[in-house]
Amino acid sequence: MTEAKTSAPKGRSTAKEYVHEHLRRQILSGAIAGGGRLVQADIAVELGVSTTPVREALHDLASEGLVRFGAHKGAVVNQLGGKDLHEVFELRKVLEPMVMRLAIPKIDEVTVRRLDDLCERMEATMDPPEWTQLNREFHGVFMEATGWPRLATIVGALHDSASPFVALALRFRKDLYEAGNRDHRMLAAAARSKDVEAAVAYTTDHMNITRAAMEDQMPGGPPSDMESLS
Repeated sequence: MTEAKTSAPKGRSTAKEYVHEHLRRQILSGAIAGGGRLVQADIAVELGVSTTPVREALHDLASEGLVRFGAHKGAVVNQLGGKDLHEVFELRKVLEPMVMRLAIPKIDEVTVRRLDDLCERMEATMDPPEWTQLNREFHGVFMEATGWPRLATIVGALHDSASPFVALALRFRKDLYEAGNRDHRMLAAAARSKDVEAAVAYTTDHMNITRAAMEDQMPGGPPSDMESLS
């Protein structure tokens, strides 16, 4: 785990949120790899808090599917297998076009500027954890714009499940930065012109590129039944 950049806030509730956000970013960026142990006492010392907010934050992360509690191992970062990843993308193929159809008509100029800003920040970095976090924020803008909080939560969780693999793929495939940045610019342009069908098409193409790159990083490649629903 990397060293915390800021001092721990005071207050149990605030400390829990601080620990939760720190660990969440570390997991989603791939800084803490799947299968990695999360030792409460070590985290508490590193972040300058007691073990109580650490324990509570870990249980919250478990409810989000990012952490599991293994027998005799305590908290462990969840690690998706090939079939898990397949399920994630099959669900995204169904739900993300819905996100675009709901979001694009509601996006205003302020939101477009927010998308443009995130595009610029992604284009300015080739750091996998930073790019992955910005990527998550970019897609989160569309989820938020739907006005459907349950849909946003479900699709957001699917993105979170895939984020560590995105960070891993970026370490081995530098061309993914260019492809991802290009796709994001096209999505921002579709949002600006309120072109729903273009946004849906770009989203589908973007998912296919991301999925193929991530499957390349799976041990042994994708399982033999990976295309069964495609």
